[in-house]
Amino acid sequence: MTRAFSDDSLNRSLEQKGYVVSSLLEPDAVSRLAVSCEVLRSPVTHGFHATVHAKDVEFRRAVFSAITAVMEAPLRQRLPEYRLRMANFVVKEASRADSEVGFHQDWSFVDESRFVSLNVWCPLVDVGPDNGCLHVMAGSHRLSVAPRAHGDAHPFADILAKIRRRHVHAVPMTAGLGVFYDGRLLHGSPPNRTDRRRVSVGCVMVPADATLLHPFGSRHWKWSSSRWTRSSSSVMTRGPVRRVFAVWGGSPPPSSSTRPPC
Repeated sequence: MTRAFSDDSLNRSLEQKGYVVSSLLEPDAVSRLAVSCEVLRSPVTHGFHATVHAKDVEFRRAVFSAITAVMEAPLRQRLPEYRLRMANFVVKEASRADSEVGFHQDWSFVDESRFVSLNVWCPLVDVGPDNGCLHVMAGSHRLSVAPRAHGDAHPFADILAKIRRRHVHAVPMTAGLGVFYDGRLLHGSPPNRTDRRRVSVGCVMVPADATLLHPFGSRHWKWSSSRWTRSSSSVMTRGPVRRVFAVWGGSPPPSSSTRPPC
């Protein structure tokens, strides 16, 4: 496996808990991204929305460019063996009950029998339980090794209520901190009950030597001979994630248990 952080204590924490909170952006970088998010606004159709769901491919590319211009260097500094492959703005509108994001795992982007991709979530405002900070189940990244595609059924639907009652805790953060987490980590966020938008950035970091692999219809995969194999009804897309997202043909992905960083 590719070594994520140069600090071994962070790697141990990531391996044990599935996530690490660390400093990421200076205040001026937070301000630049907040301005970009305001300029590159997408139409609001729901209390929770992410620019990766936008229909306009050129708009998504503009968002990617604006975010990478600010975040690529600090991310490379913290994850020297990783590369930034996806970036989007993730917003909870003010005082919207429909801005809650249920507990889920994020999509797969690499062969996880060989590599671990990391999602990075960075709020551009201070966050807590009232405006939709992340809630996580520490260690849950070890519960499943199946590829994760949009449209998949939730693998833990029958025990989700019990998980949330007993094993979940909030991760309040100040603007500019980053949560670096394994995409298999179960996480979600409550609705934004405040009078201010909760604006954040979500990124996917992939080991530099890993091929991008993004599954469609992974519920058709099966475990065999210590590896995952897929049936003819499943699809695996290779190539740059910016191009992978374009295969939706201008339409947002279907609702599912796996979503972009929340």
